[in-house]
Parts: sequence; structure tokens; C-alpha cells
Amino acid sequence: MKSVVNDTDGIVRVAKSVIPEIKHQDEVRVKIILRERLSLV
Repeated sequence: MKSVVNDTDGIVRVAKSVIPEIKHQDEVRVKIILRERLSLV
């Protein structure tokens, strides 16, 4: 049982560190798309 808790704790820690990275990449992508659209107008 203890190992299961440790595994989920590790997964949660990885998720917490990965999710902000993905969010940041998405924000950058959105900004680039918006900039391209604005320059086309």
C-alpha cells in the first residue's frame, strides 16, 4: 500500500511540473497565431 501512495505522489509531482510547461507552450502558440492574424489584417 505504501508503494502505491509513493507512486501516485511521484505522478502528481511530475504532473504539477509538466502541466505549467504545457500551459506556457500553449500561451506562446496562441500569441504567435494572434500576431500572425494581426499582421495579415
